[in-house]
Amino acid sequence: MLIPVPPTDCMRAREAVSVRLDGELCELDEVRLDQHLDGCPACSRFAADAARTAQILREAPLVGAPLAPPFVARRRYPVRVPFAAAAAVLLISATSGSLFLVGRFLGASSAVRIPPAITAPRQPGGLEIGDIAMLRNAGPLSRDRGLVPV
Repeated sequence: MLIPVPPTDCMRAREAVSVRLDGELCELDEVRLDQHLDGCPACSRFAADAARTAQILREAPLVGAPLAPPFVARRRYPVRVPFAAAAAVLLISATSGSLFLVGRFLGASSAVRIPPAITAPRQPGGLEIGDIAMLRNAGPLSRDRGLVPV
């Protein structure tokens, strides 16, 4: 975690030097900056270096940018969301409708009849023959599978 460093007088003075070079420092801050620069040789050197650098940059000749063909991006036409959503709904409804019809056709042609002996009425609290057969064929009894030993 970074610990914020409180601004010191030197930090404020160096920021003020930059603002003065841009011509945006007010009179009161200029007086404060001059007082600090009189008593701080490091900030005085910084101010002198910054002034020289700014002067060199201002006196340098302007160089034109090389002429290059302009970059024109190809316009891409995105797929509109309402069209994509409508297409998805149509696809899903067609698929589910056809599967529903296939299921009804197959279900009607191969109906499984349950013999009446297994469908005897359930006795309260008792097990039916089908329940016992199911428990025997289920493999080892375990609590993980939700089966309870009888």
